[in-house]
Amino acid sequence: MDNPNKSEIRGRKKKNGGLSVRMAAVILLLAAGVVFGAMLMIPAFSITEVYCEGLNNLSGEDIITTANIKNGTNILLANIGGARRSIKKNAMVKDVKLHRVFPNKICIAVEERTPAAYVLSGSQCVLVDCDGVVIENVQGDKSAQIVQKNTPNFEAQTDSTQEDNKDGSKNQSSSESKNSSGGSADNENDSSSDDSASDKTDKKSSDNSNDTENNQNNQAGDGSGSSENGGDNSVYSVPLTVGIELSSAEEGKIAASDDSAKLDKLFEICNALNDAGLLNRSTYIDLTDMTNVNAVIENRLDIRLGIPDNMAYRAKFLAETINTKISSTEVLILDYTGNDIYARPHEDGKDRVDKKSRKTNTDKKTGGNTESDDGSSSNKSNSAEDGTSEDSASSKKSNTEAGAEDSRKSANTAASDTEL
Repeated sequence: MDNPNKSEIRGRKKKNGGLSVRMAAVILLLAAGVVFGAMLMIPAFSITEVYCEGLNNLSGEDIITTANIKNGTNILLANIGGARRSIKKNAMVKDVKLHRVFPNKICIAVEERTPAAYVLSGSQCVLVDCDGVVIENVQGDKSAQIVQKNTPNFEAQTDSTQEDNKDGSKNQSSSESKNSSGGSADNENDSSSDDSASDKTDKKSSDNSNDTENNQNNQAGDGSGSSENGGDNSVYSVPLTVGIELSSAEEGKIAASDDSAKLDKLFEICNALNDAGLLNRSTYIDLTDMTNVNAVIENRLDIRLGIPDNMAYRAKFLAETINTKISSTEVLILDYTGNDIYARPHEDGKDRVDKKSRKTNTDKKTGGNTESDDGSSSNKSNSAEDGTSEDSASSKKSNTEAGAEDSRKSANTAASDTEL
């Protein structure tokens, strides 16, 4: 049996220990209150700057205005939670965090949504991000502007390219005409022409190098759809998508469609293009036939994807091909329905493939006769040996037939697709 005195002593110790803890807590609270009060009174803790981080498309000024944190407010009294809730109402904001940067600054770190596509649904264009969240419902004149801008017009692109080529040909012909005049000045002009041609070659090489560098820079970027204008009237550089109807398009919510598989495939394609650096260069996606999906790059490269499977790999291979093997002015069909990419002129019938890159056999020897590039031939040796008009006529006939055969081969070569 316990001694009553010992039990009483233990009780007193517990009571004294509890009082000590409570006293310590009270003292700490009082000290904290004093420090807090002092900080409220010290001008050094008054906010002098509110700044944003992570913005690409949104305006920092708009975000700061929405946060409604005024300069001069004590940093401890700033309504961080209310500012965050207000900023999150912007459908373009994926997430936002506010940090107090002592002694007198507020940092607003914003994570923006990545615009993926304008989905043409009825008469409106619905801007969605790569996660399927609706950013904006675009209607009226702005919607019409997006449709007009992004709908492919290969014929106009072709005409523009041909006009540029004609102007270049005229300038070259004029230069050659000037260089061919003047007796003793011919050598000087020829030398000047050679120097000019060399300069043009260097300039062309430099231009091609710049095109490649620009394409690589586009690929190296974050791929997010950039906007052309600031504010609410921004039109983002993302593709117009047709062939799918949305059943729900509430801003800030995930878009829905009766054909959910097609909608999921759209986001898969957009994410693959974004990772490959091609999303903000894409202008059009047609999902009408899921076994023959088309995408358009820069309103000039018509990409035939067929069934859009394994898009993560295919988009990167497509980007590498466009950046390294296609100039910035070519208007082509890129057939990527199989494992390889084939380039051919567009279906308007106007050949824009550089035939100089193709190797054709235009020099052919048959029975001692040499054929020229235009298919004509000479039979000097046979004529000299026989000296008869019959042999000459027979030789001319043979050479004419051979020339026609080469012409047909050359035409077939020019008409074939070019594998990149």
